[in-house]
Amino acid sequence: MFKTQGKLSDIVCPAHRDGVCEPSRAACPFSHDLSAVQPCMSDVSVKGSLAITEPEEHGGSRVLGKRAISVPASSSEPPKKSRKEHQQMNDNMQVSMRKAQSAESSTMALAPKLLSKDHPRSSKIPLTARQAILKAFYNGFCGLYSPLLKSPDPELSAAGRDLAHKHALAQELETFKASNEHSYKNSSRSALVGINGRDKDTIKKAAADSLDEKARTGSFSQQNLEECKETGTQADVGRKRTQCVQKEKGKLTLQKFRDKLFVCPVGALEIWGYTTHIPEEWGPGGEAPDSIGQERQCDRCGVTFKIESPPDKHVASSDSYDTVCRFHHGRKRPEKLAGKGRNLVWTCCGAKVLESKQLNEETACSSSCTHVFRLESARQLHAQTPFFESHASLPSKEAKPDAHDILALDCELCFTTAGMSLTQLSVVSAEGTTLMDIKVKPNVAIIDYNTRFSGLTEKDFAEGSDTCDLVQARGRLLQLMHKDTILVGHSLENDLKALRLVHLNIVDTVTLFPHPRGPPYRMSLRELTSNHLGRIIQSSGAEGHTASVDAQMALELARWKIVNEPASSPFRNVHSKWYGGGQKEPPLAKEKEETPAGTPSVTVSAKSLAAIAVPKRR
Repeated sequence: MFKTQGKLSDIVCPAHRDGVCEPSRAACPFSHDLSAVQPCMSDVSVKGSLAITEPEEHGGSRVLGKRAISVPASSSEPPKKSRKEHQQMNDNMQVSMRKAQSAESSTMALAPKLLSKDHPRSSKIPLTARQAILKAFYNGFCGLYSPLLKSPDPELSAAGRDLAHKHALAQELETFKASNEHSYKNSSRSALVGINGRDKDTIKKAAADSLDEKARTGSFSQQNLEECKETGTQADVGRKRTQCVQKEKGKLTLQKFRDKLFVCPVGALEIWGYTTHIPEEWGPGGEAPDSIGQERQCDRCGVTFKIESPPDKHVASSDSYDTVCRFHHGRKRPEKLAGKGRNLVWTCCGAKVLESKQLNEETACSSSCTHVFRLESARQLHAQTPFFESHASLPSKEAKPDAHDILALDCELCFTTAGMSLTQLSVVSAEGTTLMDIKVKPNVAIIDYNTRFSGLTEKDFAEGSDTCDLVQARGRLLQLMHKDTILVGHSLENDLKALRLVHLNIVDTVTLFPHPRGPPYRMSLRELTSNHLGRIIQSSGAEGHTASVDAQMALELARWKIVNEPASSPFRNVHSKWYGGGQKEPPLAKEKEETPAGTPSVTVSAKSLAAIAVPKRR
């Protein structure tokens, strides 16, 4: 080929200016140095602008602009302009300047910001050297992916060639961008040594997984090969290996929870309202399935009403209230006043909280056609449906090896003639897989589906829908458990009461992330998820609230705690004999040990706090 004379090197490549020259032409004859190019300014003309005129010999005028101003020959001075003409001329000049500035800024903004070193021709690294390194990378990847290339399966072999080609190009470009003309060869050699030193057994396993998936689904996919931690460029492999280490570090196991003292002791369970045992004097239970005919206090508005069947005939016993329940669906929140002190307001509408629990029509922001109630006493709940004690009935881990060591769960509840009853149960494994998500139809009449928080409606329990009863749902959960299974959740005492289940191996995010004021105050799941995981849940009312998501978020919060704050257990000063199954130990209040700074105090008696009804915050 003839030697180039470089006569086009002074002309800026138009394809480079548009950003399309680099991937298409390696030996472009034009210049790619934009530093010497001055931004061109388009001529901006303003309609109606004045022009400068030059007088001629015979009193005429020669026009230099769009509009001329004639100057008489006998006059040596221009004619005087009126104030109106002066103002018009100034306005026109200002408009012209603004348009010119706008055109200049637009021209500069549209110009591509390209660096000349991005083009191969402008680089000081010879193209022949890059081509040789690229060939070496390709040979290295072909050797690494030999388990794929030698496979008898044509699709797997083709996938190996495709990966070798793609990763060789990506590795060379990665090395080129991260080095200069002095370090390019050494960086390439280091990358090549890293490629040759990767583990081929991991790639063989990924290839076997791809073939198994093909046999199972009937179609071949490269996803297993792409996700393999030994495939890709050096940067890709480093990122994948880091993710594997983090994943292993955040793996949840039974032993990790016990070693980090995250399992809630029995005494602390009693403080937070958990049912830890069923006394013999309670009897077999189940003798009073509902509260029909009894008077209860409405959980929303505070009115005392009589429970009748069907539920639409509930009548308030107070003459000052009609059959409509008027209430606030939000929570009480302190709000600072302009001067000193605080005021309690409702989060739903911002109205001031009245001292009396009963609400009048003017202050309430929500209404319902029925009153509702809830029962907190474990003895009353046992009389409706008997509790099941897992630690006394389930087999051990050795006797049931296929059971799960860790499960996260969340329940949705509705209001019935028996108080609050279970309507949905979601169970998630330690890996985050949903194992169970079932609808539970109560055996008593439903008063309110609690749709605002549960997302469930009457259609979910229509005739022919896929539902089960409470005992069946609990039985399906127990099939996944052994005696030592750890249940993870947020405010699980409410869920276990709804399930009528007594279980002592509990990891509750309420205790892992204690409220600064200590019990019975607690942080909501939404607040914890936003603060620690950076995720927003329960943001769209009933549409944005699902039990499975809540269970997964509780699990991820426990994982975050183990990875980031493994030594921050609130029970680290409790004696180790509290951990295990079924001991009835004294509550935390009787331990006179000092609490480290920053740890919420739990020095109140369990007897007084166990009776406090703490609503589940969502």
